[in-house]
Amino acid sequence: MTPAHEGLVHNALIHTADEQLLAAAVPFLREGLASGGAAVAVCNEQQCGLLSEALDDDRLQLLPGGGQYRRSTMALDGYRRMMEDALEEGVSRVWLVSDTDFGQNPLLWQEWARYEAYVNRALAAFPLTTLCLYDARRLPDEAIRYGRMTHPRLRSGATWETNRDYLDPDAFARAMPPADEQIEATPSMRAVLHDRMALSQLREDFRRAMHSVGADPDASEEFIAAFSEVAANALVHGLPPVWVRLWAQPQRLACTVSDHGSGFADDFAGYLPEDPYGLAASGRGLWLARMLCDRVEMWSDPAGFTVRLSTWPD
Repeated sequence: MTPAHEGLVHNALIHTADEQLLAAAVPFLREGLASGGAAVAVCNEQQCGLLSEALDDDRLQLLPGGGQYRRSTMALDGYRRMMEDALEEGVSRVWLVSDTDFGQNPLLWQEWARYEAYVNRALAAFPLTTLCLYDARRLPDEAIRYGRMTHPRLRSGATWETNRDYLDPDAFARAMPPADEQIEATPSMRAVLHDRMALSQLREDFRRAMHSVGADPDASEEFIAAFSEVAANALVHGLPPVWVRLWAQPQRLACTVSDHGSGFADDFAGYLPEDPYGLAASGRGLWLARMLCDRVEMWSDPAGFTVRLSTWPD
């Protein structure tokens, strides 16, 4: 049984067989329905089929997982909206089974691990009990390790166990330094910004550079918009001048934006908008950058503060 809890209960199941998945997930969902809550599964097609057949209850809400997990910030925003809608409808608690898919790009695994860590803070106030599925048959060992580090409780056999490997979000962020990117050792476009007028010209230079290598036009425009938000933040809130580097390849867009300022104190800044309802005139730049890029990293060093944006066009 899951203990009574007003806010988030973030659980993980690490399994190696469909029978193990069903043995944990079906009683979990039945407990939620029996308590008067809502039961939701955000899974791949095969998992949804297994759960639907085993539970045999029309109240189970099945949602495809692909669109929900395009980017980490989109997933957080989607779950926040799901919970707000559920509360408006009078739902007492949501019981959620969700598949974990870190994708095929190892350079994004750490970003999804950060997402799992930040869920513990971002959704803490919502009446949500989750069972995150970690299928050890297809997930890399690194993803399994991250799962153990980001979930306070694990399912083991027929019992719940307090997870001794769990790190709170801030401790996890400190344990996950920015990736050592090989791309930064390759030639790049460089620029120094002193004001917004120079930023406008640099956007056009970036657009031409991306076009010249055949980068996807839609991905390029999203990347330019994300860069613009981060560079404008550095000019307004940082300590100019702002140094910029761009790497444009058909299957990879990346840039760094650096200034002499101290940057953000919160390692998870921008994962949720400061004003989720869009009423404020400012304060959404970093969140928009995260929504538009596959990965956003930030770090401070003796020289100042750097934001690195990365996108892998489809």
